[in-house]
Amino acid sequence: ASARLNQKIFHMADGPEQVSRDDSMRQAMKGEFAFGNPNQWADKQKSRELFGYDADKAVDDYWRERGEKEIGWMAEKGKL
Repeated sequence: ASARLNQKIFHMADGPEQVSRDDSMRQAMKGEFAFGNPNQWADKQKSRELFGYDADKAVDDYWRERGEKEIGWMAEKGKL
């Protein structure tokens, strides 16, 4: 899905839609969007949601809260 979105964003024939896209990209470079951005790579909120967390901590928390109870026994028996 993401590749198709990139295709839509970056591969346009010259014309009104392309001009509108370019204008949106200029706005994004200036940080003029309050929230959301038609360009998924310039959307600061989306970037914070995707990359603004500690993945190691998330895994440790999951293991402590659920994983150890659900599959910890397999690790103890050498099945993982």
